[in-house]
Amino acid sequence: MIEELRQLVRRQDIYVVGGAVRDLCLGRAQISPDIDLLLPAHDFQGLLAEVAEVFGCSPFPLSGERGFFRFVVGEETCDLSPLTGELTANLAQRDFTVNSMALSLDDYLERRLNKIHDPHGGRAHLKQKLLCTTHPLALQNDAVRILRAARLMAEYDFSPGPKLTPAVQAELSKLDLHQQAVCKLGALLHDMGKPSTRAVREDGRVTFYRHEQVGQEMVSAVSRRLKLSQAEHKALSRFVRWHMYLGQLARLPRLHNGHIYRIARRYGEQSVPLALFALADFRGKGGEAQTEEDYSQIVRTTEAFLEAWLFKKAEIISPPLPITAPELMQELKLPPGKWLGETLDHLSEQAAMGKLVSREQAVSLAREFCKQR
Repeated sequence: MIEELRQLVRRQDIYVVGGAVRDLCLGRAQISPDIDLLLPAHDFQGLLAEVAEVFGCSPFPLSGERGFFRFVVGEETCDLSPLTGELTANLAQRDFTVNSMALSLDDYLERRLNKIHDPHGGRAHLKQKLLCTTHPLALQNDAVRILRAARLMAEYDFSPGPKLTPAVQAELSKLDLHQQAVCKLGALLHDMGKPSTRAVREDGRVTFYRHEQVGQEMVSAVSRRLKLSQAEHKALSRFVRWHMYLGQLARLPRLHNGHIYRIARRYGEQSVPLALFALADFRGKGGEAQTEEDYSQIVRTTEAFLEAWLFKKAEIISPPLPITAPELMQELKLPPGKWLGETLDHLSEQAAMGKLVSREQAVSLAREFCKQR
């Protein structure tokens, strides 16, 4: 079927995309019986008429609003859609990286695999037998893609693309059964404060302000009823209190190492599962949180935090201080108290940001911090 379109090869901005290119890379079929073509938008109707003349039949619309059409000739199909904007931008909106490759019609017919447009590493994922989404919201934007993923994994023996690095997987494997149970319980109860904080604004929007704090206050009763240990109670409390914190920091215009340090201080030993849960919780929200940019921001924040937790602990998570607690009390001539922990925490955050390298700086920053408390 596609061979009959050789007369259109002169149009160099006609592209074959999707499964036909994927199958050509795999050597499964020299010419696929199912072809997806991108035609230049400015001449789309004219080219559509030319294709109809070549095939000797009329297309039927798959999506009239988007300008998608399909030709069926015997056992073969050819889907046509307009290419608006750049090719790279079009490929970025497709479902999986292995389906987000393109060849010009001429290069496809001549099997010039060295000419493939592959901005998302689809060929590498084919070799690794990985099925990776092209962008974070690929499945969410079109639920049918979930079924397509299952079909592709069954047909091509693909595995789901990596969502966790080996280091993260190793970190999670350290959790014993009790810790795993507490993490699951935290995921179940993280919004337990919402019912009592529910309010409806004048514009009709429902809010749950401070539900994290209220939920944390409710954790003690749950922990007593389940006879949790002090460590388990603390972990559960962290899930409920701080499950939104990472997402809140993701909205900042600039994330620095001080923010990364703060996440670790709040998450503690549950940093990896809590960070992953915070990402999943954000993903599950509706409304404004579903935009691709918002989700991309929290993904970047999560990646930055996990990288610091796993590979830069000595620099960012637990940076060494040039002064000890007893020395600081002596310098400031203050007795032990709550101020000491808060001040050391402040100094550690400054050290994580690279702003504290000497004892003199530590004393000066500590004095200033204590004055402002």
